[in-house]
Amino acid sequence: FKSHKLLERSDEQTRDLESGRRVLREVMEDYPDPKYAPRVAYLLGQFAQELEQWNEAIKSYEMIIRRYPDHTLAADARYKLAQSYEEAGDFDAALEAYVTLAATHPKSPLIASVMIRISDYFYKNEDFDIAAQVGERFGERFEGHEHGAEMAFRVGQCYYKTEDYKKAGLSFDQFAKTFPDDELGPDSLFWSGEAYRLARNNSEAFRRYNRCRWDYPESEAAKYARGRLALPEMLQQFEAEARSVDDE
Repeated sequence: FKSHKLLERSDEQTRDLESGRRVLREVMEDYPDPKYAPRVAYLLGQFAQELEQWNEAIKSYEMIIRRYPDHTLAADARYKLAQSYEEAGDFDAALEAYVTLAATHPKSPLIASVMIRISDYFYKNEDFDIAAQVGERFGERFEGHEHGAEMAFRVGQCYYKTEDYKKAGLSFDQFAKTFPDDELGPDSLFWSGEAYRLARNNSEAFRRYNRCRWDYPESEAAKYARGRLALPEMLQQFEAEARSVDDE
């Protein structure tokens, strides 16, 4: 089906998907063996998702969860169920499915993806405190994860948006320390500077702006950092830093 997508042959893709689903349904009717029912239902759900028929997908995945809760596909089915609700625009039902998956299958390899989706949900709904908590737990549990940097940066964003500037600064500092080579590295230093400046800690803000322009001189963030260093309070901090060096 991927080849059809690449060639934008949507009509042919749809026909193939419908044909495949029809064959699966016939197999299910002709060979109603409970041993194969969860697998067939899972495949039917996937076909429905590809066809963007979310209600059909939801029915298939719910059948697996309801009738075969201990099957090896149960966790995957619940994750796909949540995805289908999300695609259908029912984000509350999606959240419930994600949370239930985390509670019923805590050791599933899908938990990292679940936590990312839960964080997304609360961030989009501007419940930044919970989004930050989920992000922090994600970092503790999934060190080295491919999306670890994005989640860590979001923690700082959440605290910044709630105007908890001290925690925001510390979070962005931790990001800069943990992910120095990440593409968000310069941004973390700039936003750390912003957080400290708004927390009226000009000395720390001054240091972050300077680090941003020194460590990442060609970055977009460095350009903004140089602009911030021209603010009156930053010029005063520069003079204070210079005097302290002279006194030494």
